[in-house]
Amino acid sequence: MQAQQADGADRSRFTHRQPAAPAAAAHRPAVSRRETMHPWLILSERLLAAHHLDSVESTECRVGPIDGLATSAALEAFVACEPTDARELRELLQHPRHRLLVKLLIFATKTVPEPLFEDTVRAGVLTSNVSFNKHFIFPCAILYGRRRVAESLLGIFMHGTDREKCGTSGAVYWCSIPRQEMYWPHDGGRERGSADGSIDDLLQLFEDAALEEFLHNPALDVRRALVPWVVSAARRTPELGARAIAIAQEHVDEYIRQRVLCDLGESELIPCLPPSAGSSG
Repeated sequence: MQAQQADGADRSRFTHRQPAAPAAAAHRPAVSRRETMHPWLILSERLLAAHHLDSVESTECRVGPIDGLATSAALEAFVACEPTDARELRELLQHPRHRLLVKLLIFATKTVPEPLFEDTVRAGVLTSNVSFNKHFIFPCAILYGRRRVAESLLGIFMHGTDREKCGTSGAVYWCSIPRQEMYWPHDGGRERGSADGSIDDLLQLFEDAALEEFLHNPALDVRRALVPWVVSAARRTPELGARAIAIAQEHVDEYIRQRVLCDLGESELIPCLPPSAGSSG
């Protein structure tokens, strides 16, 4: 009983849910799925239910939706990010539905706790919508600098799955933007990052790695994601670049053919990236 009471008290710090009346509580099962859920997961479920959201990509979800759901104690606990909280929040960041909560906590506190840095960058990689992945990349770059973010992205690309290689391409694009042009997505760009040093060396490393991957990985989604980097990398490695450009020009996929023509200056049409073909793991 003491453990259950402690768990209930802990949950009350995170949400504005009123405790059940003693009579009602007496008729509840001693242990249920909700009783064993971590407070962060409970808060995430309530956020999704309250706003009828399916995932981080359901809506822009500015800071408003967190109001009335998360207590000040929850926001303080997020900033402090003790080991137990960090472990549970990392799990939420890996989940396409629940990472929305972490995104809104980042917006509300304007903080990416150090223990969550790598997982927040990875959440930007795993968020497939190229308009939403910046919501994880921008805060990390504003708070920790573009170089650290770019180094993390390069590591994910070199050692990740095909799905992570695809997602890294879009995340690197956002990381390449000058830091003073990055903004907190929920405040309309009123507060922006300060200028930092060049990351051109890391961007070139990524382009060269993307060229190699494009050549040797025939997965359709991977080649679609990486073709925008081929022409730039080809200027440094003409032989490999010529092979990659030939593959793109002769590819059966219309997007890949049109994209390389655009990057070569042979077409003014910038094609839209098609939905995933499901070829990346």
